[in-house]
Parts: sequence; C-alpha cells; structure tokens
Amino acid sequence: MTIVPNAPTRSEVIARLKRDEAEITVLAEVIRGPFTARITRHDAKDGDEAYSDSPQIEIDCSDQDGGECFNDLTVLPQHVNDYMAVALEITSDYQVVTGGTETECQDGAFEGEWHRSAGTVGTPSMYVGDNTREVYASTFWQENNAGQVTQPYLAINCGTDVGFLPREALAFAVQLVQEATRAVAIESRSDVVA
Repeated sequence: MTIVPNAPTRSEVIARLKRDEAEITVLAEVIRGPFTARITRHDAKDGDEAYSDSPQIEIDCSDQDGGECFNDLTVLPQHVNDYMAVALEITSDYQVVTGGTETECQDGAFEGEWHRSAGTVGTPSMYVGDNTREVYASTFWQENNAGQVTQPYLAINCGTDVGFLPREALAFAVQLVQEATRAVAIESRSDVVA
C-alpha cells in the first residue's frame, strides 16, 4: 500500500486554514516507471465557509519521452505494463481511503472467538458460454468482537470446465481485478491477526 501515513484529516486542515485559503492533501502516491498516481483531497475556506472535495485520483504521465507535450493521459507502448501496475495499486488505495467497499456480516456463523462471517458483496454474476454457467468472485473472512479479522481470501466461483469467449474472459478479468482491489482494501484497513 502506498497510503501516506499520518496524512492530515479534513478537520485538521480546515482548522489551520485562514479565510480564503486552500490546501491539497496527498493521501496516497504510487510511482512506477514514468507514471505518478496520487489520491488528493482539496480542502478550502471560502470566506468563513469551509468545504472539502471528495478524494480524487490523478495520474501524471509527463515523464515519458515527449510527455511535456501531453494534455491528456497518454500511455506509450513501452510503458503499458507500468501504467497497469500504477492504475491497479492506486485503485486499491482509493478503496481504502474512501471506504468504498460494501460488505455483509452474519453473526453466529461459527463457534468460538471467530464467530462472525463477513465478506464483500462481490462481483455481479456473469453467465458465460451457453449462458448457463454462472461465474463471480467475492472476498471472505471471519471477525471477532475485538474488531480483528482473519486473513481475507478472494474466492472465484466458476465451476469446472467453464469455457469463456474472449470478450467474456476480458470482462470477468476486469471484475476479478476490481474484487482483488477490494480484498486488498479490507486487508489494509483491518487488524489481520490470523
């Protein structure tokens, strides 16, 4: 994870701002190859009224050859793998920073200390091949009353001998990557002990 430790909260920034001042706080940063990705939050005072924008992702590509000429995000062929790595990691960080992972819990699912079963809502179900094979992914773990969790695991349900058409495989791969970022977010913002 590349989350900035001890980044000031919205309240801390607003408290030190004077009238009509603004500040951008870097909440996470990933650098790989010519790409720098950041999650930033803009806090400001307009007169005496304070406000904050939601965190946003910015990806700078200007360190590529000729990058100073780029107005939009541009990925040159030799940097595709670096871009994919930066985009995946900053997306995972964003899930942690914003708390954007929907989860479900069930008390009494197990006996003993780790009695609460929890998991993400998961990816939408896809029906592939002859439209009868359901595939989806979700993340699961157990919790206790102390707020601790077991190691989260990502589960993929697709049965045996499921044939994907190329576009189905690509669509499911994107969903799987999205679920993996949710799993990393759960792991990063939890007290994983077992």
